[in-house]
Formats: sequence, structure tokens, C-alpha cells
Amino acid sequence: MEVDAKTQITAVVAVEDSGAKLQASILALRGWIPDILIVCKEAGPAISAIADEFGCAVISQDFPG
Repeated sequence: MEVDAKTQITAVVAVEDSGAKLQASILALRGWIPDILIVCKEAGPAISAIADEFGCAVISQDFPG
């Protein structure tokens, strides 16, 4: 998919230890969103492996509350 730099968007997916849900979310988004950013409390092995598989960036961040 070719995207003009002016119209490029990034999806942000917040996840808590659910590799299956993360993978499903990425599969749903990747056809029309060129960049996907994963935000999670801790990037455990499953989350890191999925991020690597799909070329997503990961940010570890505590969620308030």
C-alpha cells in the first residue's frame, strides 16, 4: 500500500497481556494503517514476539488507575 506522507496515520493499540487479542487487532488494522504502535505495561515475550513479527513499535507505559 502506497501512502502519501501527508496522510499517513498511526494506530495506537493499548494491550494488557493478551497476545491473541493483540494479534487479531494488528491483523484487522494492518491492511489500511501503515504504522501500528503498541502500548503496554510490560512487553513480555508474547507481546514482543508479535510486535517483531508484524514490525510494530512497542512502548512500555504504566496505565493510570
